[in-house]
Parts: sequence; structure tokens; C-alpha cells
Amino acid sequence: TGDRSSAAEPYLWAAVSWGQGAVFHRLSGAWQGAPKRSRDLAEAVLSLDPDAAQAGAYIILGRLHCEAPRVPLLTRWVSREKGLGFLRQGLARAPDNQALVYFLAEALLKWDEVRRDEARALLQRCAAAPPRRAWCCCATRARCCRSGCTTRWPYSGGCSATDSPSATAPAET
Repeated sequence: TGDRSSAAEPYLWAAVSWGQGAVFHRLSGAWQGAPKRSRDLAEAVLSLDPDAAQAGAYIILGRLHCEAPRVPLLTRWVSREKGLGFLRQGLARAPDNQALVYFLAEALLKWDEVRRDEARALLQRCAAAPPRRAWCCCATRARCCRSGCTTRWPYSGGCSATDSPSATAPAET
């Protein structure tokens, strides 16, 4: 499945790009077909490797169905229920994906008032989760600034001042 997984990545990132157009340019994006293109690409990812990028295609499809406007003849296929379903399926595949936890909670708060307690529990779970090391720039950056670290941000390698007090960080240019 390695070939299928690597083949899924370009489709996934193309779906992300079209999805951003669909979300940020709601009506004009719909007229340009951005939601449909994003949907089709994300569905291709599901057929190739549903676990690609920690179930990233489920995030795309869930957000698309929950956020895209329903425009007759263009996006009549948009379904809030399907959006919630995709987010739940993604979370079942990648239970540690905090983006899925957050987006499901957000969608529940927006579209399913009966499940507000579930949404709150998901948000608490998300807030209590330990930060992913590669994404710890905010707290790490504050420590770096206080300690005199000169690491350029964003820098995925972490803070040299907190990782190893005697290490030298990459100099700013």
C-alpha cells in the first residue's frame, strides 16, 4: 500500500488547496467549482489511502460539507449530516488527530444543538491533549525569546535554548 499512500498525497494537498478556495471565497468559489473539485479530490484520496495524513481526506470532506454554502445547481450535494459523518469516520480512523477532534466539536456546536455536551467534551479533550512537538512554536518561542535563543521562526527543529541549554541555534540572516 506504499505506492497508493504516496499517490494519495498530491490529491490530498490539491483538495486542501481547492477547499481553501471554497471556504474563503464562498460564493465565488462555488461558481468556480472549488467545492466540487475539492470533494472529488478528497474522495480520490479515500479510494487510494483513507489513512493518508492522519485521515486528512475526512477533515476536508467534513469541513467542506459543514462550511460550503448550498447553492442550487452548484453545491446541492452539500449535507451537514454527511459532514458530521465524515468527521466522525476520520476520528475513528485517527483518534489522536486533534484537528479532527476540534473540527468535529466545532461542527457539532454549529449544526447539532442536541450534542452540545459532546462538543464541549471534545473541546476539553482537545485542550487537555499534549502539544505535538513539531507544532510547539508558541510556547517554545516565548521561552526562546526570554533565553536569548536566535532560532528563526517558524523553525521545525524546536528551540535550541530549551532542547539543550548549551546548544547554538541557527543564526538569523
